[in-house]
Amino acid sequence: MNNKNKKQHFNLVDKTEIAQLFKNFASRLIPIIINGQNTDNSDISEHYNIAEYIEEDFSIKIKPPEKGIFKKLSYDSKLINNLINFKIEHDKINYFSTSKLEFIEHKNEKYFKIKFDPNKIYKAQLRTAYRLNSNDYYPILFKLGDTSYNVIDVSCGGACLEFSINTPLSDDMVFENCELSLNKIIYKIKKVEVLKIWEDEESTTSSPWRAGLKFSTINQKIEEKLTLEINSEARAQEIRKMLSDRKK
Repeated sequence: MNNKNKKQHFNLVDKTEIAQLFKNFASRLIPIIINGQNTDNSDISEHYNIAEYIEEDFSIKIKPPEKGIFKKLSYDSKLINNLINFKIEHDKINYFSTSKLEFIEHKNEKYFKIKFDPNKIYKAQLRTAYRLNSNDYYPILFKLGDTSYNVIDVSCGGACLEFSINTPLSDDMVFENCELSLNKIIYKIKKVEVLKIWEDEESTTSSPWRAGLKFSTINQKIEEKLTLEINSEARAQEIRKMLSDRKK
Protein backbone atom coordinates (compact mmCIF):
# COMPACT_ATOMS: atom_id res chain seq x y z
CA MET A 1 0.00 0.00 0.00
CA ASN A 2 1.30 3.44 -0.91
CA ASN A 3 1.73 5.38 2.34
CA LYS A 4 1.70 9.14 1.79
CA ASN A 5 2.79 9.79 5.37
CA LYS A 6 6.21 8.21 5.53
CA LYS A 7 8.49 9.46 8.27
CA GLN A 8 10.12 12.77 7.45
CA HIS A 9 13.92 12.60 7.70
CA PHE A 10 16.15 15.63 8.29
CA ASN A 11 19.65 16.06 6.93
CA LEU A 12 22.30 18.76 7.07
CA VAL A 13 22.92 20.69 3.88
CA ASP A 14 26.55 20.26 2.79
CA LYS A 15 28.43 23.48 3.53
CA THR A 16 29.89 23.47 0.02
CA GLU A 17 26.36 23.70 -1.41
CA ILE A 18 25.27 26.70 0.65
CA ALA A 19 26.51 29.47 -1.65
CA GLN A 20 24.98 28.08 -4.82
CA LEU A 21 21.76 27.20 -3.05
CA PHE A 22 21.16 30.62 -1.50
CA LYS A 23 22.30 32.52 -4.57
CA ASN A 24 19.62 30.61 -6.47
CA PHE A 25 17.05 31.52 -3.82
CA ALA A 26 17.98 35.21 -4.10
CA SER A 27 17.96 35.28 -7.90
CA ARG A 28 14.40 33.97 -7.88
CA LEU A 29 13.16 35.94 -4.84
CA ILE A 30 12.17 32.69 -3.13
CA PRO A 31 9.81 33.22 -0.15
CA ILE A 32 11.05 32.72 3.41
CA ILE A 33 8.89 32.33 6.53
CA ILE A 34 10.18 33.43 9.93
CA ASN A 35 8.73 32.68 13.38
CA GLY A 36 9.66 33.90 16.84
CA GLN A 37 11.44 31.44 19.15
CA ASN A 38 10.38 32.89 22.50
CA THR A 39 7.11 32.13 24.26
CA ASP A 40 5.96 35.75 23.93
CA ASN A 41 6.44 35.86 20.14
CA SER A 42 6.14 32.23 19.00
CA ASP A 43 2.75 32.99 17.43
CA ILE A 44 4.28 35.63 15.13
CA SER A 45 4.79 34.37 11.58
CA GLU A 46 6.06 36.70 8.84
CA HIS A 47 6.57 36.12 5.11
CA TYR A 48 9.35 37.78 3.09
CA ASN A 49 11.41 37.21 -0.05
CA ILE A 50 15.12 36.39 -0.18
CA ALA A 51 16.71 39.34 -2.00
CA GLU A 52 20.45 38.69 -1.75
CA TYR A 53 22.98 36.20 -0.42
CA ILE A 54 26.11 37.64 1.22
CA GLU A 55 28.77 34.97 1.00
CA GLU A 56 31.37 36.77 3.15
CA ASP A 57 29.46 36.30 6.41
CA PHE A 58 26.88 33.64 5.46
CA SER A 59 23.88 35.92 5.60
CA ILE A 60 20.87 36.81 3.49
CA LYS A 61 18.94 40.00 2.89
CA ILE A 62 15.17 39.57 3.04
CA LYS A 63 12.54 42.11 2.03
CA PRO A 64 8.74 42.39 2.06
CA PRO A 65 7.09 40.94 -1.08
CA GLU A 66 6.18 43.41 -3.79
CA LYS A 67 3.07 41.44 -4.76
CA GLY A 68 0.78 38.73 -3.43
CA ILE A 69 -1.22 38.58 -0.21
CA PHE A 70 1.78 39.57 1.95
CA LYS A 71 2.78 42.65 -0.08
CA LYS A 72 1.51 45.00 2.66
CA LEU A 73 4.24 43.89 5.06
CA SER A 74 6.60 46.65 6.15
CA TYR A 75 9.84 46.81 8.10
CA ASP A 76 7.96 47.32 11.37
CA SER A 77 8.51 43.77 12.60
CA LYS A 78 8.11 42.68 16.21
CA LEU A 79 10.84 40.08 15.62
CA ILE A 80 13.69 42.57 15.09
CA ASN A 81 16.68 41.70 17.33
CA ASN A 82 14.93 38.49 18.40
CA LEU A 83 15.86 34.86 17.90
CA ILE A 84 13.88 33.31 15.05
CA ASN A 85 13.26 30.09 13.20
CA PHE A 86 13.25 30.39 9.43
CA LYS A 87 11.90 28.07 6.77
CA ILE A 88 12.31 28.02 2.98
CA GLU A 89 10.26 25.69 0.77
CA HIS A 90 11.67 25.06 -2.69
CA ASP A 91 11.45 22.17 -5.18
CA LYS A 92 9.64 19.95 -2.64
CA ILE A 93 12.44 20.46 -0.10
CA ASN A 94 12.05 22.23 3.23
CA TYR A 95 15.19 24.14 4.33
CA PHE A 96 15.26 25.48 7.88
CA SER A 97 17.47 26.75 10.69
CA THR A 98 17.63 29.36 13.46
CA SER A 99 19.07 32.87 13.58
CA LYS A 100 18.49 36.43 14.76
CA LEU A 101 16.59 39.04 12.77
CA GLU A 102 18.40 42.33 12.18
CA PHE A 103 17.05 45.47 10.55
CA ILE A 104 19.52 47.36 8.34
CA GLU A 105 19.10 50.81 6.85
CA HIS A 106 22.11 51.81 4.76
CA LYS A 107 22.09 54.80 2.39
CA ASN A 108 18.84 54.45 0.44
CA GLU A 109 18.27 50.74 1.15
CA LYS A 110 16.26 49.03 3.87
CA TYR A 111 16.26 45.30 4.51
CA PHE A 112 16.26 42.59 7.14
CA LYS A 113 19.40 40.55 7.61
CA ILE A 114 19.60 36.92 8.72
CA LYS A 115 23.07 35.61 9.51
CA PHE A 116 23.19 31.84 9.88
CA ASP A 117 25.61 29.05 10.77
CA PRO A 118 26.46 27.27 7.46
CA ASN A 119 26.96 24.06 9.44
CA LYS A 120 23.41 24.12 10.74
CA ILE A 121 21.19 24.44 7.68
CA TYR A 122 18.84 21.46 7.57
CA LYS A 123 16.71 20.05 4.80
CA ALA A 124 13.84 17.60 4.64
CA GLN A 125 11.65 16.22 1.90
CA LEU A 126 8.26 17.89 2.09
CA ARG A 127 5.76 15.31 3.29
CA THR A 128 2.44 14.84 1.56
CA ALA A 129 -0.12 15.36 4.27
CA TYR A 130 -3.30 13.42 4.82
CA ARG A 131 -6.57 14.97 3.72
CA LEU A 132 -9.22 14.21 6.31
CA ASN A 133 -12.81 13.87 5.12
CA SER A 134 -15.74 15.13 7.14
CA ASN A 135 -18.53 12.67 7.98
CA ASP A 136 -21.51 12.25 10.30
CA TYR A 137 -19.28 10.85 13.05
CA TYR A 138 -16.50 13.40 12.66
CA PRO A 139 -17.92 16.85 11.80
CA ILE A 140 -15.56 19.55 10.51
CA LEU A 141 -16.55 23.23 10.49
CA PHE A 142 -14.69 26.35 9.45
CA LYS A 143 -15.50 29.87 10.61
CA LEU A 144 -14.59 32.73 8.27
CA GLY A 145 -15.55 36.07 9.76
CA ASP A 146 -18.98 35.59 11.35
CA THR A 147 -20.03 32.66 9.15
CA SER A 148 -19.46 28.95 9.78
CA TYR A 149 -19.20 26.53 6.85
CA ASN A 150 -19.29 22.77 6.51
CA VAL A 151 -15.91 21.41 5.46
CA ILE A 152 -15.62 18.62 2.90
CA ASP A 153 -12.00 17.80 3.66
CA VAL A 154 -9.01 19.36 5.41
CA SER A 155 -5.23 18.98 5.60
CA CYS A 156 -2.68 20.78 7.75
CA GLY A 157 -2.21 23.27 4.89
CA GLY A 158 -5.76 24.04 3.81
CA ALA A 159 -9.37 22.97 3.44
CA CYS A 160 -12.23 22.61 0.99
CA LEU A 161 -15.60 23.88 2.18
CA GLU A 162 -19.10 23.99 0.72
CA PHE A 163 -21.44 26.96 0.47
CA SER A 164 -24.51 28.24 -1.35
CA ILE A 165 -24.59 30.73 -4.20
CA ASN A 166 -25.83 33.43 -1.81
CA THR A 167 -22.63 33.35 0.24
CA PRO A 168 -20.24 36.26 -0.53
CA LEU A 169 -17.04 34.28 -1.17
CA SER A 170 -14.70 34.93 -4.09
CA ASP A 171 -11.19 34.19 -5.29
CA ASP A 172 -8.29 35.97 -3.55
CA MET A 173 -10.29 36.91 -0.45
CA VAL A 174 -8.22 36.92 2.75
CA PHE A 175 -9.60 36.30 6.24
CA GLU A 176 -7.88 36.76 9.58
CA ASN A 177 -8.41 35.08 12.97
CA CYS A 178 -10.35 32.11 11.62
CA GLU A 179 -11.45 29.00 13.50
CA LEU A 180 -11.26 25.37 12.37
CA SER A 181 -13.40 22.95 14.38
CA LEU A 182 -12.35 19.29 14.24
CA ASN A 183 -14.70 17.07 16.22
CA LYS A 184 -15.61 20.09 18.40
CA ILE A 185 -11.96 21.02 19.07
CA ILE A 186 -11.13 24.58 17.95
CA TYR A 187 -7.87 25.45 16.13
CA LYS A 188 -7.08 29.12 15.58
CA ILE A 189 -5.82 29.97 12.07
CA LYS A 190 -4.34 33.48 11.90
CA LYS A 191 -4.72 34.07 8.16
CA VAL A 192 -6.59 32.17 5.42
CA GLU A 193 -6.58 32.80 1.67
CA VAL A 194 -9.37 31.74 -0.71
CA LEU A 195 -7.51 30.20 -3.63
CA LYS A 196 -10.33 28.97 -5.86
CA ILE A 197 -14.12 28.97 -6.16
CA TRP A 198 -16.00 26.42 -8.28
CA GLU A 199 -19.35 24.70 -8.62
CA ASP A 200 -19.63 20.96 -8.02
CA GLU A 201 -22.01 19.95 -10.79
CA GLU A 202 -22.50 16.51 -9.24
CA SER A 203 -23.66 17.90 -5.89
CA THR A 204 -27.26 17.19 -4.92
CA THR A 205 -27.25 19.47 -1.85
CA SER A 206 -28.39 23.06 -1.41
CA SER A 207 -24.71 24.08 -1.14
CA PRO A 208 -23.15 23.00 -4.45
CA TRP A 209 -20.37 25.61 -4.44
CA ARG A 210 -16.84 24.84 -3.26
CA ALA A 211 -14.02 27.02 -1.91
CA GLY A 212 -10.40 25.92 -1.73
CA LEU A 213 -8.63 27.52 1.25
CA LYS A 214 -4.96 27.91 2.07
CA PHE A 215 -3.76 28.38 5.65
CA SER A 216 -1.39 31.26 4.93
CA THR A 217 -0.36 31.98 8.53
CA ILE A 218 -0.65 29.54 11.40
CA ASN A 219 1.10 29.28 14.75
CA GLN A 220 3.73 26.54 14.65
CA LYS A 221 2.47 24.79 17.80
CA ILE A 222 -1.11 24.86 16.55
CA GLU A 223 0.05 23.51 13.19
CA GLU A 224 1.80 20.61 14.92
CA LYS A 225 -1.31 19.77 16.98
CA LEU A 226 -3.52 20.07 13.91
CA THR A 227 -1.25 17.81 11.85
CA LEU A 228 -1.23 15.20 14.60
CA GLU A 229 -5.04 15.25 14.92
CA ILE A 230 -5.63 15.07 11.15
CA ASN A 231 -3.13 12.29 10.57
CA SER A 232 -4.34 10.28 13.57
CA GLU A 233 -8.01 10.49 12.61
CA ALA A 234 -7.28 9.82 8.92
CA ARG A 235 -5.37 6.67 9.86
CA ALA A 236 -8.23 5.65 12.17
CA GLN A 237 -10.72 6.13 9.32
CA GLU A 238 -8.57 3.97 7.05
CA ILE A 239 -8.43 1.22 9.67
CA ARG A 240 -12.20 1.36 10.26
CA LYS A 241 -12.81 1.17 6.51
CA MET A 242 -10.42 -1.78 6.15
CA LEU A 243 -12.14 -3.68 8.99
CA SER A 244 -15.55 -2.89 7.51
CA ASP A 245 -14.48 -4.17 4.08
CA ARG A 246 -13.24 -7.42 5.61
CA LYS A 247 -16.66 -8.09 7.10
CA LYS A 248 -18.37 -7.83 3.72
